[in-house]
Parts: sequence; C-alpha cells; structure tokens
Amino acid sequence: MKTRAFSFSWLLTSVLSLAFFVNQATAADEWLARASATGIPGRAVHTAVWTGEEMLVWGGEGSGVSYDSGARFLAKSNLWTVMSTVNAPEHRSGHTAVWTGTEMILWGGYNGALLNTGGRYNPKQTLGHQHQQ
Repeated sequence: MKTRAFSFSWLLTSVLSLAFFVNQATAADEWLARASATGIPGRAVHTAVWTGEEMLVWGGEGSGVSYDSGARFLAKSNLWTVMSTVNAPEHRSGHTAVWTGTEMILWGGYNGALLNTGGRYNPKQTLGHQHQQ
C-alpha cells in the first residue's frame, strides 16, 4: 500500500484552489496538481484531516468572515464535494481537528470569542453532531 503525503491550501485571493500530492508512484520527486474546489470559498486558518481515502476540510476564515462549512476531497477520483452542514458546529477558525479512524472531531477556535464547543463528522453518515460543554 502506497502512502501519499499531502499539502492543502485554499487561496484567499485566487479563483483556483488546488490540492497537491507528492507522487510516490514514481521515483521522481514531483507534485501533482489536483482538482479545483469549485463553489467552495477560499479560506485560511481551517483544519484538514486525512481519512486514508479522502481529505476532510472544515471551518476557517476568509473575506472577513469565519465559516461553518467544509469540503471532502476524494484523492482517488480527484473530486471535491461539499460537506453536510446539518447539525454542524457554529462558524469558527483556528480550531483543532483530529481523525479517530471513523470520525473527524473538532474543538475550540474563535469566531469573535473563544469557543468551548465542537463537533463530530462521520463521512460514512450524512449527519454531523454538535457538541457543547
């Protein structure tokens, strides 16, 4: 099983948002451009986790607002989809996220005030879960 290292950036000032993956299928040290995140606003200070099959990106800020939205990037098919916002935690940036093996868990962050709330997202299910302290 080959492992791919990845880096992701949603560019605030660019229409083109690309994920780049290191090509480990060849001996060449090169980057492969990936699909644009069309219809998903550019952002910074977001979180991203790798599930083993896809990258989940959530929250962040851009153009003076923080987001309560995210996207899924399926590397194998080079496709982006918008994540469900049903039961999503409130908008935030600067939060922390981890992958448990089945769920993305996010916590904390900032949206004008420090947050002590979070949420869980299971990509195999359609609904997220919001958690408050």
